[in-house]
Amino acid sequence: MPTSSELLLELKELLGETLGEKYELRELLGAGGMGAVYAARNQWTKKDVALKVLIDRGDADRESVKRFKREARAASRLDHPHIVQIFDLGHEEGMGYFIVQELLRGETLSDMLEEGALGLREALEVLVPIASALREAHEAGVVHRDLKPANIFVVETSEGRTPKLIDFGISKIVAKHTTTSVSDLTKGATIGTLDYISPEQAIGDEDVGPKTDVWGFGAVLFRTLAGRPMFEAPGLGVIGKILKEDAPPLRSVAPEVPEDISAAVAKMVQRDAAARLPSMGAALRELLGAESVLKEPWGRELARRFAEDVEGELPEILEEEPEHGGVPRWVPWVIAAACAGLAAWALLGT
Repeated sequence: MPTSSELLLELKELLGETLGEKYELRELLGAGGMGAVYAARNQWTKKDVALKVLIDRGDADRESVKRFKREARAASRLDHPHIVQIFDLGHEEGMGYFIVQELLRGETLSDMLEEGALGLREALEVLVPIASALREAHEAGVVHRDLKPANIFVVETSEGRTPKLIDFGISKIVAKHTTTSVSDLTKGATIGTLDYISPEQAIGDEDVGPKTDVWGFGAVLFRTLAGRPMFEAPGLGVIGKILKEDAPPLRSVAPEVPEDISAAVAKMVQRDAAARLPSMGAALRELLGAESVLKEPWGRELARRFAEDVEGELPEILEEEPEHGGVPRWVPWVIAAACAGLAAWALLGT
């Protein structure tokens, strides 16, 4: 195996190469032990895309190839504004497999958290759209199984931030939704990133479903608002804590977080899956129906945007006329109409 510096040099040498007869590699965006992500251009359509390349070394890990193909298959069946778009899967002889996906510019939630915890508004404006994306994935029979800040990409545009859920590399396609059988690839293995895996993942349970993502989402929300993971222990010690200890209350490490949000997170990270919130729609109800959220104009706006994804009813406050600067929105119209009437009366009187 080449060293990391040798691998980086090798990956940079691929710049200018064309994969799949049309994708010209233009910029190396990131690299890992098994491959890299490039900015590329489709020479036929002139569209800029990202290519995720799994380098084939002849003795390539067959398991990695299976995961790579599964990522493309899982993500390509989803169509949601907050899930990265997959356009194509290909193979280049002598190089390896590649996934063609939309080109994202911005930073990951992991990058954002390097400067510390986020406030409630910023955290929910990033993570509520991701909850909506997960709900859509679950409806399509796809469980992500590797939720973590590094897999949430925040795209910066002229219109603001757009969060995107990425990397379905260890996702599971639930058998009842497809004629494709679930792979034996992960059977009996601990799958996921330690700080965010559910108890059922920690023991290698192969029969995981949407509740695993509910746990992962709660763990990410905890990390985002607290500035630290739920459980702190060296190495594999985290697994012991996940299996034996209840998650600490969010407010115990982040007192500024509202009580109702802390309670919502606690419902997402119950060790017993039967006691956990059953779905991402239920998680959205807990967050968007929280009094601490609905009392804020930004919170009501967020709740309106994602109301259709909520399982159950939201408070009637969302049906009220939005206020503007502390004054009901209809008041300026009434005043304007009255002024126009007075002006007309004055003209007729003269």
